[in-house]
Amino acid sequence: MCIRDRCLSGYNGCIFAYGQTGAGKTYTMQGKGIEKDDPDCQHRGLQPRVFDYLFACVRNEMSANEETKCLITVSYTHLRAHETGRNLVCRLLLEKK
Repeated sequence: MCIRDRCLSGYNGCIFAYGQTGAGKTYTMQGKGIEKDDPDCQHRGLQPRVFDYLFACVRNEMSANEETKCLITVSYTHLRAHETGRNLVCRLLLEKK
């Protein structure tokens, strides 16, 4: 069972992209952008594809069973090591003084 289906079963899910600068992490996750005229654009990333799938499944379930309730919580974090690492080191050094 894939992560998107496990999320529908009540499990937490996490998609983590890691790699060198310029390797394509952001493109893989977010894609090139969603064109208004072409919602099935082949350049969409994982996030819009997974969200479309999850919300379509929730819509189908809720239309099939009116008593179904659903809570969706999404958290998004974008860390850049060269920025956050430097800031963290500076804070640690200041706290030691």
